[in-house]
Amino acid sequence: MAEGEGWERLRSEKLLENPYFALRSDRLRLPDGGIKDPYY
Repeated sequence: MAEGEGWERLRSEKLLENPYFALRSDRLRLPDGGIKDPYY
């Protein structure tokens, strides 16, 4: 998902998972060098 847009996933943590959906929190480096944390 994110890597194709020039974003780099630095960390990914699975917060919740059940048969209906999964929720994770990522830490991303944006193309301009900025950090987005958390990204859900």
